[in-house]
Amino acid sequence: MICMGLLEKAGGMQADDPPKKPKRAKKKRDPNPEPVTEKPKKQRRKKKEVSLDELLEEEAQDGPPGDFIIASKGARRSRGLVDFIFNWTLPITILTIEAMGTFWNPTWLWVAGLAIIVFNIGYLPYAHKRTIGNFVSRTRYVNRHGKDPIFLYVTIKMMTVPFIMGALILIATFAGEIQDSKEAITPFAIGVAFALVPFSDWVVLKVRHEAGQGLWDTIFGAYIVAHVPEEGAEGWLAKLEATGDYFEQKGWLSDEEGSEEDSENES
Repeated sequence: MICMGLLEKAGGMQADDPPKKPKRAKKKRDPNPEPVTEKPKKQRRKKKEVSLDELLEEEAQDGPPGDFIIASKGARRSRGLVDFIFNWTLPITILTIEAMGTFWNPTWLWVAGLAIIVFNIGYLPYAHKRTIGNFVSRTRYVNRHGKDPIFLYVTIKMMTVPFIMGALILIATFAGEIQDSKEAITPFAIGVAFALVPFSDWVVLKVRHEAGQGLWDTIFGAYIVAHVPEEGAEGWLAKLEATGDYFEQKGWLSDEEGSEEDSENES
């Protein structure tokens, strides 16, 4: 009896065990396996290599790219004259009156003069890449890639008059005090440095007169080129540019293209 009870318990335990999973049959290896082809890797785009000869040719370029034409001597002269009158007439007038010993309060005139300067050599170059003189003379600036240069180039280019005025004031004030006071050497040297900037601009313009480039034009790789007004343009700037018709009728913009020597230093 005891044996039969043990056999029944053993049969019940076997019935409770989960069925075992059948073993997977091992795959036979193919004696002639097919070669595994690797997926082609994505090739990175190679950067365009520029040869040394191309770089030297680009640096040696003595003119604007593409279909741009260097502005005529007359157009460049008109640009400089208009910008000089617009920017510096009021400040120079105020300084002249004060030098005569007149007692007055020119505060508001200084504010107006500063606003005019900031507008023409700050706002317009930043917003339109041109100045009042450029609109009237129908000129613009481009770099060697045919794009607008950074607006700071136009601003710095227009600082010739402040450099000259600063040089004259410092040199005239401290030239006689150098022998008596060592403290006068520093401002006198600053005045000389100021004077060297427009002088260097004039020298570079003499050397690169065919390209019409002065000091800042050469540093920034920019050119002053002729600009054709857009048809149907509206706004006060378009009306300002239309005044170029008067300059053109007078023949002030029709001189021979920049092949002649431009003896005038642009301000």
